[in-house]
Amino acid sequence: MTSVIIGTNVKAIDAWAFSNCQSLSSINLSGIETISSSFDGCSSLTSIDLSSCITIGSEAFNRCTSLTSIDLSSCTSIGKEAFKNCTSLTTITLGSNITLGSYVFAGCTSLTTINNTHYIT
Repeated sequence: MTSVIIGTNVKAIDAWAFSNCQSLSSINLSGIETISSSFDGCSSLTSIDLSSCITIGSEAFNRCTSLTSIDLSSCTSIGKEAFKNCTSLTTITLGSNITLGSYVFAGCTSLTTINNTHYIT
């Protein structure tokens, strides 16, 4: 499996749903509001549409080593270690009034740009 499109009627993805799907390269989650630790270890993942996502759980995208940029402007809460060890991640866009858990971007050794950081707690 290399690509996933989730219908707009699905509002949440439970833990480990796509964990370690190493061939998965793109995901369209345009209707999803809540993501648990669902994509841990998806090392080929390069593209994610999180335009409607409100909550991202702990370790949701941990070890997604091919992910280069992500728009989290619709999110209000991101759990601990959600993007830990995303070593190719260079750019993040955050919205205002977002709550970040501990070590959200730990191990993101290529991270150089964080956009729209109006208010972070």
